[in-house]
Amino acid sequence: MTPAAVVPTLGRSPLLLPCLEALRREGAGIIVVDQAEIPVEIPAGLADHVLRPGRNLGFAAATNAGIAMAAGEWIATVNDDALVEPGWAGALIAALEADGGAAAAQGVNLVLDRPEVAEEATGRRFAILHRVLSPAAGPPTGRFRRAALRRSA
Repeated sequence: MTPAAVVPTLGRSPLLLPCLEALRREGAGIIVVDQAEIPVEIPAGLADHVLRPGRNLGFAAATNAGIAMAAGEWIATVNDDALVEPGWAGALIAALEADGGAAAAQGVNLVLDRPEVAEEATGRRFAILHRVLSPAAGPPTGRFRRAALRRSA
C-alpha cells in the first residue's frame, strides 16, 4: 500500500525536487500545493496533481486543500524539505495498522547533513502518515475523517 503524499510549498526549498523524487521512488501519489508567488516549475512525472491557489494559504489550509484531492485510505503530509527513506510508508502504515485507535504516525526525523542526529519534534522536516477513515468507522476520536477535513478547508 502506498499513500497519497500532500506536499505544500512556497517554492523556496532547494529540496523540493529531491523530496518529490524520493516520494516518487516509493510509489506515492503526489499532490503538490504550490503557494509560490511565481509558480514552481515541476518536471513532468514528479507530481500527479499540482494545486495553485494563487496565494499563500498557510501550511494547514494548503495541506487541507491537498488532502481534499487525495484518494485512498492513507495520506502522508510531507514538508517540501523532507527526504523520505526507502520503506518509510510501509513502516508507518504497519504502525498504524497495529494500533486501530491511532490516527497518525511519524517516523524519526534525521538532520540531513548529520543523519546520526535526530531532529526534535518541533523541527521543520517531517512526514506524517494519516489513516482516512470512512464514516462507518465510528466517531472521530483523534482520527482524521475526510468529511471533517473538507469542512475545515
